[in-house]
Amino acid sequence: MVSIQVLKVQMVRLITVLFIALGFSATVNGEERSMIIDVRTIEEWNAGHLADAIHLPIDRLETSIAELVEDKHQSVYLYCRSGHRSGIGATVMEAMGYTAVTNAGGLAAAAEALGNDIVQ
Repeated sequence: MVSIQVLKVQMVRLITVLFIALGFSATVNGEERSMIIDVRTIEEWNAGHLADAIHLPIDRLETSIAELVEDKHQSVYLYCRSGHRSGIGATVMEAMGYTAVTNAGGLAAAAEALGNDIVQ
């Protein structure tokens, strides 16, 4: 029997794939094709996240980011709870050759800086 947590994770993955297939992108500070990525846990995501964000936990970032962001010059904004994990994520992405990665900090700071609402 599959647990509710496993189903939630699978649903988030499915939604992420659909966003990608539909060419999902956000406009941030007037930039087209910017992507906002929440690197927190699924529990943190479910408690509230930015409306235009895609969920990709930090522990899956290195192995899954290429599927989400094929263009290594695309603007990507990462955020977490405090800015620590998103800072690690930005460093990982830069080491992978991504050139336009920004650590947007914690959830509240990212919402303000990116002009994005927090939703549940």
